[in-house]
Amino acid sequence: MASRIGYGWVVVGALWLGNILVVFTGFTLGIVLPDIRSEFNLSPVQAGMLGSAFFLGFASFSLPSSLWLSRYSPRLVVLFLMAGSSLFLFLQGWAPVFWALLLGRFLFVLLSVGRSAPEVLLIYQWFEPQRVARVLSVNFSFLGVGQTISLALTPFLLDMVGGWHNMYYLFGFGMVGATLVWYFLGKEHPSFVAQKEESGSLLSPLRILMERPALWWVASCQVGASIAFASFMTFWPTFMIEVRNVSVEQAGLLFSLYPIGGIIGSFSAAFISERIRRRKPIIWISGLVLPILYMVLLITANPIALAAALFGAGFCAFIVIPIVMAIPFDMGLRPREVALATGLTRTFTPLGATIGPILVGTIQQLSGSLTLGLAVVVPLPLFMAICGLIIPETSPYRRSTEARSATS
Repeated sequence: MASRIGYGWVVVGALWLGNILVVFTGFTLGIVLPDIRSEFNLSPVQAGMLGSAFFLGFASFSLPSSLWLSRYSPRLVVLFLMAGSSLFLFLQGWAPVFWALLLGRFLFVLLSVGRSAPEVLLIYQWFEPQRVARVLSVNFSFLGVGQTISLALTPFLLDMVGGWHNMYYLFGFGMVGATLVWYFLGKEHPSFVAQKEESGSLLSPLRILMERPALWWVASCQVGASIAFASFMTFWPTFMIEVRNVSVEQAGLLFSLYPIGGIIGSFSAAFISERIRRRKPIIWISGLVLPILYMVLLITANPIALAAALFGAGFCAFIVIPIVMAIPFDMGLRPREVALATGLTRTFTPLGATIGPILVGTIQQLSGSLTLGLAVVVPLPLFMAICGLIIPETSPYRRSTEARSATS
């Protein structure tokens, strides 16, 4: 068992190397967006489309890919999709016009989200259910490290490589390297046969959505929070540069506190959940706190208050993600059913994130106020608090405690 878990960490680590390039591509947009807008003379709505394209790819392909790609070898699916992702990173670097950049960004995300179902299946193969929340906590902490690096270093990286075009070329070569690492290290567990036994029917996992209606609440609980998250990720650096008159370097360094809070939130999610033997409080408390923190980002120029709010917002936004993703594993679903439930979450959450930047960009274009556009999305994370109270408690540690009490 120890050797199985040990190599399981090697497998997911090799997979996460590709995922971190997805993070780089997504999170750097807010920093390079002023240069892109200047080069292509973009309207606020077009700028919002660039931010939304990243999340639209997740929303449009997560559910179909969880049904379709979960039928095949996770190792081969990941290998082909990683290789294809590198090509669309190169397309973004080459992009001579806005529409080429938008297309490359969207197709890159389509292939990236296709790796979600194989990732779920590989975690299912290599780790026991009680360890899943820890694995997911480490996963999102690792991605948070990538977010921090990308936000803090992008201004300096742009100067070093000579602009955003070359930066995307650099990401493309990085994805090629990640593909080679996966080719040599990515493996399926040799004794795992459940996936092959279930793989005959394409639509068979769909029945679980009717049998477990709570999965709909779990999948949709982050929609409001994701609208606010994507809006601030796309436009808050621009807000600081244009409204607060800070430099690009200052905006990037300040905003890097958001993923730092996310790293600590993600990493501590499993530990806190295990200590309190609950999943639900982490969700609904975060939903109550996030609107307050986002409002602080708009109403003050005090750097200490901004730093605290950014760190807190990152913590509250990201501590929820491993918990929400662990709930389908808690329910004892079959592998493809877990993949489907995860795909549903990765449909609804990015759908909200798709709406956010377009909504804010439209309000800015109509009203001339970016501040108003961001203020509109501030209260939306409250929906997460409502869902957190509705969904059932699934913590395996709570169930084990109750079972021992009943036996006693």
